Amino acid sequence: MSTSYSVHVDLGTFKQMFVAQNSNLQRVAGIILAVLGGLGLVLMVSGGDLFKMPEVTLVLLALFVLGLAASIHPVMSLSGRKGVVQDWFSRHGEANAAMLPLTELSGDYQVSIEDYGFVETSATTVNRIPWFVLSGKTAKVPSGVCFLRDSGKNSSVIYNLIGINWAFRNEDVNGLLFIPSEVATPEFLQLISSKVQESRAAYGGRKGAEKAKHDEGLTEWMLGPKTA
Repeated sequence: MSTSYSVHVDLGTFKQMFVAQNSNLQRVAGIILAVLGGLGLVLMVSGGDLFKMPEVTLVLLALFVLGLAASIHPVMSLSGRKGVVQDWFSRHGEANAAMLPLTELSGDYQVSIEDYGFVETSATTVNRIPWFVLSGKTAKVPSGVCFLRDSGKNSSVIYNLIGINWAFRNEDVNGLLFIPSEVATPEFLQLISSKVQESRAAYGGRKGAEKAKHDEGLTEWMLGPKTA
């Protein structure tokens, strides 16, 4: 079974995808800050110290407001992530991604839905992504629906808070499946969800990873059609 659709992405749509893939950490961290700030204010009120220690009150209030804002509407600028942005567009049809200003970047590619995964074909490259790369989670954005890439421990708040991988955090959006609004019917989304679940059930965990290594069908699909 194979079906396909066309995608056009400008910087605005890419940012929607980027935030969808990477905002979870900021949302959860915001909730933690808001809870800490709120608890601190409650303790200050119960102890009658709210106006006796204005500096502490202001700090706790700032933590609460900033945390609440981050949890509701994460703010993620692309200006300091130029490499991530250019890399994605270079793999999705923009041959001069490294030469153009971010605001002028755009990508056009074709997505094919296949048994083992989905294929993104553009003027610059062909990306073959197995279904098990996706987490099964989705995010509704103004331009469509994103099936999020499984980032594993990369999105773990605990791991990032203790400094294990914050400096090496992978914010790559490659591997995410974007479905434009005009294509994202309930039936189509259910089809993709089913494929992701089946693939993760088959290839998830250590046993699944070992199975994937020896699955000739998957290997052939990943390598793509043989050229003469």
